[in-house]
This record gives sequence, C-alpha cells and structure tokens, in this order.
Amino acid sequence: MEADVEMDGKIVCRECGRAFSFLAPHLRIAHGMSVSEYRERWGIAKHVPLASKEHSARCRENVIRRIRSGELDPNLQVRMMAEGYAAIKGRSSPSTLKQKSASRTATTHRIWETSPAVKRVSADIRREAVRRMKARNQSGETVRDIAVDLSLSLSCLYRWQAEDG
Repeated sequence: MEADVEMDGKIVCRECGRAFSFLAPHLRIAHGMSVSEYRERWGIAKHVPLASKEHSARCRENVIRRIRSGELDPNLQVRMMAEGYAAIKGRSSPSTLKQKSASRTATTHRIWETSPAVKRVSADIRREAVRRMKARNQSGETVRDIAVDLSLSLSCLYRWQAEDG
C-alpha cells in the first residue's frame, strides 16, 4: 500500500488527514507514534517514502554540500551507524508487515531460482531423504543425522516427509 500524496507532492497523514512535506515529526508530536508504528497500523511498506520528493531533494543537497565542505565524513558516518546497530540489544523479530513484504518480494522475483542460499537437490536425494525419514523408527537414525549426511536442513526433511504423506 502506498502513502497518500496530495497534488502539491505533500504526504497526507492517515491519522488526521493533514498534509506535510515530512511526516515523521508530525507523527511523533501530534499522534505519539513512531514511523514504524504508523507503517504497521496503516500497512505501508518500508520502501514507501513518508517525505515529499522536494523534502528528500533538499536533504540530499544539504548532505552533499556538507560532504563537499568537509563538515561531514561519509566513512565516519557509516562506522557510527554500524556501531549503533551493533549496540542495539534484544532486537525484536520482523513485524508482520515486513514479513508480508519479504514474502511478496520473494514470490514476485522467484528468488529461490537464483539465490545461492537456496540449495537445489536432485529427485534421487529427495527420495532417499523421505525414505530414511520414514524408516528412522526402525533404523534408530535421528533427523539430525539424516540432515547432516545429506547436507539438508531439518525443516526441509520434515516438509518433504509431510508432503509425501
């Protein structure tokens, strides 16, 4: 779902209907909510901007000017951001909105077909895995042993066994 944009390029707050060039301060001050809470409440994906194009352009120009004048060091900024992220303790799991967005992206782009993280296995290995999963009560073999031996994940083995019936 996209953010609401007025004719003059401002972003419309879905809480109160007022328009702003940058929504984040308004959300915090007027509605006491974070941008993440607002996105979650209204189903707005993280890639959808909550700032007008004009506001974003002004900010970009300001940063470029500060880098050129030596006031900002991009490498230092990146290091400080990395340290900040590393310092965050107890990160929560991704929000429902983020999970849905990731699922849509994966499905749309069929990432499993090109991802190096997704392992392709032959039908023979799958049949062998299912056979061993079914026979493990008699053989005494653990699911972990099967997974290690065939270089498969535990969830993959359980899923194949369930699909095979």
